[in-house]
Amino acid sequence: DEKIATLAMSLVTNSHVQILYLSQCGITAKGAYLLAFALRKNRSLEHLWLNGNKIGSVGAEAIAAALFENKTLMTLGLANNSIGNRGGKKLVEAVRENESITDIFLEGNRMNKRLVDEINSIVDGEEDEEEEVHGEGSYYMHSSKEARKRPAGADKFIDLDDSTVTASVSPSCVGRMLDAIQEEEEEE
Repeated sequence: DEKIATLAMSLVTNSHVQILYLSQCGITAKGAYLLAFALRKNRSLEHLWLNGNKIGSVGAEAIAAALFENKTLMTLGLANNSIGNRGGKKLVEAVRENESITDIFLEGNRMNKRLVDEINSIVDGEEDEEEEVHGEGSYYMHSSKEARKRPAGADKFIDLDDSTVTASVSPSCVGRMLDAIQEEEEEE
């Protein structure tokens, strides 16, 4: 995860990298949290592959929260990351809001089939079409993704604190990352 911190810092200001392949790199929730911070700021990355890592539900929640702000990412590979239903539910909320995601890979994540199907139908645009047709019935109207609200606390991760995130990352890099995160929170 130390190398992920360095990469995340680079991604914050990078405007050239469009494809990032980090499959089977041993990335944990800590690394996912750092990548999520970078995704919030980055405006060039279009394809991110994190298949076969160890991000778990907490890491998936961090990535999902970043999707509320990132509008350039089109492909997200999260297969075989032990995301589970908790992380899957956060991804459902995120892909409903994010209009740029066109492909998401979730195989092997111990997620309920209903959640996987729901995420895939949202990404494929099927959910909006079906609900617009039946908008006045018992369906919730999702005609405009821009009109949807960001869930309260979407970017808060109770499971991760600064010491958890920084445990395996160099102090100087962590300091820069945490300073940047704190500055962002103060601005809001």
